[in-house]
Formats: sequence, structure tokens, C-alpha cells
Amino acid sequence: MKLLIALATTLLLVSCGSNNEVAPISAPNNGNINHLMQVDDSIEVGNYVTFKKPKRLKLSGGVQCFYTVTTRLEISNLNKEANSIELRIEKSEKDARGNVRACPSRYGVNPLKVKTYSLSKLINAYQKRRDESLDANLLCKSIKWCKSAKLLEKSNTTYEGIAATYTEIRIRSKSGNSYTRYSLVAQNSLFLNTFAFNIRKVGSTFNIDYQRTTSISLKNLEL
Repeated sequence: MKLLIALATTLLLVSCGSNNEVAPISAPNNGNINHLMQVDDSIEVGNYVTFKKPKRLKLSGGVQCFYTVTTRLEISNLNKEANSIELRIEKSEKDARGNVRACPSRYGVNPLKVKTYSLSKLINAYQKRRDESLDANLLCKSIKWCKSAKLLEKSNTTYEGIAATYTEIRIRSKSGNSYTRYSLVAQNSLFLNTFAFNIRKVGSTFNIDYQRTTSISLKNLEL
């Protein structure tokens, strides 16, 4: 557990193998939305989370460029009756040290986007990412290269005042390698869902993927 907490300085919205995009607006299901909103009040206007995630760009000749994208995700508008949520997405990029001169000075990250999504589908996507961090079988199904997975540890904890579940899941790849995914999952906040994780090959100290939350603001939750 100390390994993961040392990496997380404080949400991705993104867990390994999951699709970052959410389907466009569809017909509302107000009963389902109202039920979910009753048990989770983290999805409200003004709430935001900032997180970092590594990226890799492959160039011709085998050159690989590494950089980090910092994303600030804020709920800018919410209309439950219309099944609509608007997200303000601000991004910045930072080159990794040690990149060769062939790597570009900029990677084309769009600094600001305001996008509207289906609220019910966004909630379902958040729930799916949360479940994948808690269930080894669901996680394996979400990763193309996973052959099998096993839950090694699951415990309740808190991080920066947030009630969370810590998990360690051992993943065996189709090529025969073994990896461990360490995750912190918010217990009472779908907006945060899996707010920190990292994946390492067994026996290695190198993270092949991670997400690190750096700041959180939830007006209606006590942190």
C-alpha cells in the first residue's frame, strides 16, 4: 500500500484498458439517474479533479518519446432532467527528461475543451472503472493483453480524508509475464472512482502505466 500512496501526491477517470470517451447524449433515464444521484452526491457543478498520466509517442526508426499530460476535469454544468452533463477539460503537457532531439517540442495536446455528455452513460462509465479496480475478473476483461487476474489484497483505508479501498491485483499476460496493479478507489465518490493506480511488472520498480491525482475539490463532500 505504501508503494501506491508514495506515487499518488494527493481520479482518472481512467483505469487501464478503459475507453476514455463517453457516448454522446441519448434518451434520458431519469429514474436511474435520480437513484444514482441519491447515493452519490459527488457529481455536482464546481467539483473538479486534477491528475497526471504518462504518454508515449513512437516515431519512425524506433524512436520513442515520453511525456506527461496533466488534466483538470471540472463539472461546469449539470441538467439531470435532460440527462446532460458538461465537463470543462483543461490539459497541459510536459516533456520527459532524457528525450532525444528527434522528439517534438510539442505533442498537440488540446489545452481546453468543453464537452457535453450523457449523464447516465457517464455515471455508468465511472461505475465500470470503479468496479474494474475492485474485481480481478472485470479488470482482466478490460485489458486486451490479460490472460488471467487474481485479487491479492483488498482493504479499507483513507487518503487525504477520502474513504477509499486499496487493492492489489496480479495480472498474467498472454505472453506469460506477470504484473501487479495497485489501486486506490474512492468509496463514496463516483466522480473520483479510481483516483490513483500504477502497474508494475513483477520484480521491477518501473511503472508501465499510472495515474496520479494531484488535487481534488468536492464542495459537498468532507475531505
